[in-house]
Amino acid sequence: MKNENINKKQTISAQRWQTIFNTINDAIFFLSRDSIILHCNQAMCNMLGKPIDEIIGHFCYEIMHGTEKPIEGCPAMRALKSCQRETFILSIGEKCCNVIVDPLIEEDGSLALCYAKRCRLFEYSLGSVVEWRPPSS
Repeated sequence: MKNENINKKQTISAQRWQTIFNTINDAIFFLSRDSIILHCNQAMCNMLGKPIDEIIGHFCYEIMHGTEKPIEGCPAMRALKSCQRETFILSIGEKCCNVIVDPLIEEDGSLALCYAKRCRLFEYSLGSVVEWRPPSS
């Protein structure tokens, strides 16, 4: 009975985490050290116009850039080496994406297996930057 209660609490906790994760407006995903997307929120799906099953398990560079390897200046690759936050402004058509990669560090100071990567789209309008948000459904 005690194990059932623990499992139920863990399930509820995971559901709450997923709900919170999906309410964040920034597109967020977690990468393995090999650049494979392990998890993403609903904003990422909306930004890419793809369902989650077409994102999870694929290489970041395939999904984000349509390439067969990381792009030059890839902030995830830089974060792997520096173990610090790395940023990158990425042009996507007429929009720009501010990419921020934060390495996740273990308690012992070693690099964890995944990174958090956040991305928000902006569009240029008469020389100024205007934040772009996906249309609400």
